[in-house]
Amino acid sequence: MAAPASPRPRPETATTHRPTEEPMETIDTILDLLQKAAVLGGGIWAVWGAITLAGGLKDHSGPQTQSGIWQLVGGAVIIAAAALFANLSF
Repeated sequence: MAAPASPRPRPETATTHRPTEEPMETIDTILDLLQKAAVLGGGIWAVWGAITLAGGLKDHSGPQTQSGIWQLVGGAVIIAAAALFANLSF
């Protein structure tokens, strides 16, 4: 009979030497991600409002034009709020 194989040493996992982040760094990372998502969402909303506005102007449709204007303004407000939120510091 062959001798039992000696156990191989366990490879070190990524969690063994993982640097610990400070809690504030994690919060800052999350807030930065939320700010970028808000800017992206506001930009998409504003572009959709511009498309709606253009369609309303082309068709001479008052309600569609009004809806497009309000969507465009809403997207701009979302982007402005996200920019203001980015300037907050804790």
